[in-house]
Amino acid sequence: MLSGPLPETAAVIEALAARDTPQFALTNMPQSKWPGVQAISPKHFGLFRDAIVSGDEGVIKPDRRIYEIVLARTGLSAGDLLFIDDSAANIAAAEALGFHTHHFTDPARLRDAVEAHGLI
Repeated sequence: MLSGPLPETAAVIEALAARDTPQFALTNMPQSKWPGVQAISPKHFGLFRDAIVSGDEGVIKPDRRIYEIVLARTGLSAGDLLFIDDSAANIAAAEALGFHTHHFTDPARLRDAVEAHGLI
């Protein structure tokens, strides 16, 4: 994230946007750092409909409350969302609430996971 977009991830973000699939960010980041991260790739971060930043919310993943904030802000149910994260603990917390998940360990596998959920 801090060294710029990964080509495989950027391609998935663009493909989702082309289908008008809503995308949301959930980050365990201090509020002061978020604008700088967005500036690294404004094209891609600009495709997200909303960003839930833990520094703004006062709670971090994997705390259940952050996922409840996501549900309230998006207006969607957990079963309507595919949560993608590189932390196994965060994935487990999201699954416990009924989110569909993908444990991000390899950028090359992201597109297949998103396609498997019928999103692109």
